[in-house]
Amino acid sequence: MRNFVYSSGSTVIGVFYMDHKDKGVFGDSHGQENFDQYNQAQEFASTICSGCLETGLIDELEQVVRELKELGPHLRIYGNLS
Repeated sequence: MRNFVYSSGSTVIGVFYMDHKDKGVFGDSHGQENFDQYNQAQEFASTICSGCLETGLIDELEQVVRELKELGPHLRIYGNLS
């Protein structure tokens, strides 16, 4: 199961991912099998994403992205596209 963490500008800035060796542990969104577990897992993921915002993690990740954009190489592609 994965859930995206979004920045204040609605850009994906992180991914929260859970995995388990057994199939269906987090439920099934496509059928009724383990649907309660699916809803619980979605609630848990939503809580994690809210915690990222409340603790300032999203702000810190946004700052890292800004710094990388300033320091990283800027590539320009030259060529004749016609």
